[in-house]
Amino acid sequence: MSTKVPIPFFPSAPNEYDANYMAQIVRAFAIYAEQQNAGGEGRNTGLVLTNLQAHDDNLEVGSLFDHDGFVKISRVDRPHPRGSLGTTGLGSVTVTLPKMGKRSNFERVEKDYYPTPLEAVHPLIPHILGYVKTFAEPCAGDGSLIRHIEYLTNNLFDIDYIRCNYACDIEPKDDGIHEKNIFNLLPKDIETSDVIITNPPWSRDILHRLIYHCTSIKPTWLLFDADWMHTKQSTHYRDMLKKIVSVGRVEWIKGSKNTGKDNCCWYYFDKDNKEQTQFFGRQT
Repeated sequence: MSTKVPIPFFPSAPNEYDANYMAQIVRAFAIYAEQQNAGGEGRNTGLVLTNLQAHDDNLEVGSLFDHDGFVKISRVDRPHPRGSLGTTGLGSVTVTLPKMGKRSNFERVEKDYYPTPLEAVHPLIPHILGYVKTFAEPCAGDGSLIRHIEYLTNNLFDIDYIRCNYACDIEPKDDGIHEKNIFNLLPKDIETSDVIITNPPWSRDILHRLIYHCTSIKPTWLLFDADWMHTKQSTHYRDMLKKIVSVGRVEWIKGSKNTGKDNCCWYYFDKDNKEQTQFFGRQT
């Protein structure tokens, strides 16, 4: 079935008028309208074609038809005798599996389950030292990100380590991680956490809802592709975007000879942000 445009997340209304709340509502409606009006590609888990025409005469360019048992695409819109194809170089319709990134050669793992590698966490640590004591991880998977943060802060710095005091995932892969969809996360679940830190799914329909949902509860650090900051989509979130910390390319699949082909960043979102976004390049 086709992926539908998701309903945007709307933050809970305050008791009194709040300009920041109204800005979030306007932003949510703007994103929803943009998604509704966007064309874009279709993403389907199943596709059934019935009653296809057996020839391509009188078809619009891009229409599908059945030619000797193969689904073909009409590419030239011009009159021609029935039985002779009115196109040159007709192509078969192909179905490709989505990749883990825009330029990746790896097939995408179900539910975007990619455990966060240690090297992706190193650049984050200097930016959470001093003000973060506890954090929540709502896309915890097998707990890799939690272990890396606790290991790095406990072993490389002379401080009390930063610990995770709440972890959940839609499909937990380790003991101690609650089974919960991130969109069901409530403020009371993480009221004792200082921030949210997670490596979320990169699919835009999920990611954009997730940014709003998490940031409405706590300041949030998210790890995803660096290209996002250069897209028109990101404009709706820049008021909340406080920091961008460059990570570079990451080896997402352990043991692979190749790194991912998308550069990554840590993004720090805060709904109360009043400052210009700060960018921190990679440390050599």
